[in-house]
Amino acid sequence: MLDELMRRVDGRTVGQFFAEEFAGPLGLEVWIGLPAELRWRVATMVAPDGVLVEGPNPLWVPVAEKIWNSTEYRSAGLAAAGGGSRHGALPSRESAHRQVSLLRALSRGSRATGR
Repeated sequence: MLDELMRRVDGRTVGQFFAEEFAGPLGLEVWIGLPAELRWRVATMVAPDGVLVEGPNPLWVPVAEKIWNSTEYRSAGLAAAGGGSRHGALPSRESAHRQVSLLRALSRGSRATGR
């Protein structure tokens, strides 16, 4: 729903907006919708024992690992499901520090500079 609202108001997807307004300027290696050229950097996600159970959430059922590890899921740009570094794409050490700076600034209600 957020993606459609963004498209109507801003003309960009949530992934494009995040990339152009946050990730790019701050030097973050985080994506909402993993770019095809970065698939080689993605680790296979495996759930710990006992986590996947039959229930109402389709992302936590026994076949969930097939969903999480699919190209379609990782490139879909699902803002509610998490961004790229959470899809297993490994950020560089520098980018990881920048991600911490962004989260620190957001938690304090201030601005992040990417430095």
